Amino acid sequence: MAASSLLIWVVIPKGFHPAWLLWIEIHKWSGFAFIVGAFLHVVLHFRWIVRMTVRLFRRRGA
Repeated sequence: MAASSLLIWVVIPKGFHPAWLLWIEIHKWSGFAFIVGAFLHVVLHFRWIVRMTVRLFRRRGA
């Protein structure tokens, strides 16, 4: 996503340009894939997140 942002912002001129439109689509879909991946990562590791949170608060309360 960072590479596509840099290309869109700095390298490719703005306006109606086929390469610019392609990189806009690449940027949009890679952002969507990143959000889905982050969500799945949290779902798959939710039990670990809960255990570590409980463990952290137990230590502070003791």
